[in-house]
Amino acid sequence: MKSTRPVDNSKLNTEDPISPTAPRYAHTPRPSAPLRAVLFDLGSTLQEYRHEDWDAIIAAINRDLYAYIASRGQAHRLPPLDAFIELVASSVRDHRSRTAASLRSHSMVDVLGSVLRQQGIEDMRAEECLLPWYNRLTDLVYIEPDVEPTLRLLSDGGVKLGLVSNTTWPSVPHDGDLERFAIKDLLQCRLYSCEVGWEKPAPQIFEAALNCLGLPAEQVAFVGDFLRYDVAGAQGVGMKGIWKRVANRPLEVDDHTVVPDATITRIGELPGALETLYGWRPSSAA
Repeated sequence: MKSTRPVDNSKLNTEDPISPTAPRYAHTPRPSAPLRAVLFDLGSTLQEYRHEDWDAIIAAINRDLYAYIASRGQAHRLPPLDAFIELVASSVRDHRSRTAASLRSHSMVDVLGSVLRQQGIEDMRAEECLLPWYNRLTDLVYIEPDVEPTLRLLSDGGVKLGLVSNTTWPSVPHDGDLERFAIKDLLQCRLYSCEVGWEKPAPQIFEAALNCLGLPAEQVAFVGDFLRYDVAGAQGVGMKGIWKRVANRPLEVDDHTVVPDATITRIGELPGALETLYGWRPSSAA
């Protein structure tokens, strides 16, 4: 469900031709402006997913949605389950095609709102369905053991932290996941594309993050798993872009003409990359 985050269905099982063991750089960088903040992508960067049969997952969460709407006294207005699932899928495709053409983001509230209107369900708000709809995804989300200590190391070292995610799920379910992992409070600025209105790599969402941090781009690094969305978008507004390389992802799903400022394979490698790029160490933070 990569096109409608939070899930990432672009990770397919192919042989990974490179297995780096340390941060890599396109050239030997020279520290310039001091590091004051790091922004992260969410899916496949800070968070991982336990399951990759996304067709089955999408079908399951849509069945959950159907059951919830029916339980709220709307069963008589619903079509048969298969027809309902196709209505939701059609709404997702329609909204996604518009986003792909414009980078103007949409939310699952928009997706479901269209379906409810088609069915004449006007006394039920799409927002109330979000958590029952998302709930099954909660069990699939986890973070690697090095994520929380690395974020805490950066935060304790005086570095502001935030995230910028392409997602159609609003902040409520995502923030709930981050709180379970004890990292929500470490991420001062949390921008979800469906709430900002723009999707990476549009410059507007990166600029909104910089405004939230109150910092110039040259003092901020961005870490993400996609060259075309994360690294190129961040570099386009003047940040350094650090690529978190995902093992077994086919080369053709990304744009490898984009050159990251550094490459890591785990969040635990990030402090070393920041030291090389910015001369940052915990003791050097202001």
